[in-house]
Amino acid sequence: MVAHPLAHSLACAALVAAPAAGAAAAQAPPFEKLAKVALEGTHHTALRHADLDHDGLPDLAVALNYQSRIELLRASAPAAYNAPALPVPLPTHPFGIALADLNADGWLELAATGDDGVFALCAATGPFQYAAPLAYADVATTSNSLVAADLDNDGRSDFLQSHSTGFRVFIGLPGPSMFGLTPQSSGSATLFNADVGDFDADGLLDVVTASNGGAASRLDVHLALGSGAFGPGQPLACGPDPAVHVGDIDGDGLLDLVTSNYGAPSLSLLLGSGGGAFAAAIDLPLPIGNLYDFALADVDGNATLDAVVASATGLAPLTIVQNHGASGFDVSTTELAPAVYALALPDLDLDGRPDLVTAGTASYVELFGNVLEGHGAWSALGAGSKGTHGAPKLVGSGPLTLGAPTSLHVSNGKSGAPAFLVFGAAPIALPLLGATLYAAPDVVLGLGPLDVHGTWSNAFAWPSGIASGSTIAVQAWVVDAASASGLAAASNGVLATVP
Repeated sequence: MVAHPLAHSLACAALVAAPAAGAAAAQAPPFEKLAKVALEGTHHTALRHADLDHDGLPDLAVALNYQSRIELLRASAPAAYNAPALPVPLPTHPFGIALADLNADGWLELAATGDDGVFALCAATGPFQYAAPLAYADVATTSNSLVAADLDNDGRSDFLQSHSTGFRVFIGLPGPSMFGLTPQSSGSATLFNADVGDFDADGLLDVVTASNGGAASRLDVHLALGSGAFGPGQPLACGPDPAVHVGDIDGDGLLDLVTSNYGAPSLSLLLGSGGGAFAAAIDLPLPIGNLYDFALADVDGNATLDAVVASATGLAPLTIVQNHGASGFDVSTTELAPAVYALALPDLDLDGRPDLVTAGTASYVELFGNVLEGHGAWSALGAGSKGTHGAPKLVGSGPLTLGAPTSLHVSNGKSGAPAFLVFGAAPIALPLLGATLYAAPDVVLGLGPLDVHGTWSNAFAWPSGIASGSTIAVQAWVVDAASASGLAAASNGVLATVP
């Protein structure tokens, strides 16, 4: 068989890779409900995810404000969590939490800040094992958020605490003293939250704070001076009562600012112009009000950052804003859910796509799976066939432009099983081994065994020599005796269409 040159080009690129504001037409939301995981309390005010036991799965940390504790949910399998949760008592009613490895022992410490201004730290002693909390520097004001980052550029994690009269920096120090304290004034009203990023490209992380106050709401950018100190705030106008996060929204290599505005149903986009400066805010109206927490990630695989926004209104949907670059934005909503105060976008099922976890007034966290099989330059060709863990999944992502980041990701396969990718210049639908072959087999690429979670991933730069309008079909096959044929289970197919 002679390999088609288009399929050969993509297969070679995957083989040599290192492992791994207008409105557009509305479309279905990218998430669907998977499960609820019970917690013992309610009023969950913060949510973080990280691998706390080194098994490759995202675990969850949830702040329970009324109960003065954090509950840890241990992932037992992709998109599955052990119950009951492990409680970690705190000397404060937590509003913000953060995770960071402070002493480089490989385990993530747990930090929290709350409505009395206390900063509490629980040292990790092993997987899901924490020492009694230590409390630092009560400022007797409500503290709403906590960020872990290297704020003094010394290679160790520090913490940024925002509170009702400003923000404070806790500098990580070697030895038993653990922290030094660097108070900072925001120069503005009550802070709701803060985030960090290198806004002036000097190699130091800067700080942006969001101040609530109705029409007087604003952002303040504090450029880093070094050693964990920051300059005075440079005020920026935005929507009323904002929460702020940082990301490159327009893909120009400069960090931008995004706010969800509690006082108006909208997002504000402030595009970075370099040197720590930002353009005037562009407001994007949203269908749901009382906006609270939000997160940025590429949920649809088109290499641009999207936003998922939570509403603190009871029985209201979540809002998803999909970013199509110059083509504008899609806005969609999920099913109704109880008031959400916190959300996160971990890859729950290890398929290479951000999924969604929410927490709020209900006595559980809710898991949502990302159901976008194709978007933009990638489209879905059909369903796979069942194996040991159901049908394997194949996800392709990236804009398919020369040199752009591109990835192929297999998940939901049998642990340790040999797997193959089939590449073809044309999609087909041919019955084979109790499944459907979607890619004409111009090239078959052996992947070796899948990892312990049944996944494989490669990231690569989109190669040259593939003309605009070309198509390449791809499908994964996993050796699996539990399949219909007793030989192999097939994934869904995906079709890459070069713009």
